[in-house]
Amino acid sequence: MKTMKDDSILRVGIIGTGWIAEKAAITLNGLPTCKAYALGSRACETSVKIFLKDFESDF
Repeated sequence: MKTMKDDSILRVGIIGTGWIAEKAAITLNGLPTCKAYALGSRACETSVKIFLKDFESDF
C-alpha cells in the first residue's frame, strides 16, 4: 500500500456541482494536505461555470 509523503498534497476530484460538491470543495481546500483538483459534471457548459465562479482560483 502506498503512503503519502509528509510534504505531498492529496488531490481530489469532485463529481457533481451541487451544494454537497460545494461543501466538499470548501472543506478540501481548507485542509493543508488536500486540494480539490478536478470537477466532473454532465452539463459542462452551465453548471461548471456556475460552480467555478466561486472556486476559480482553487482549481
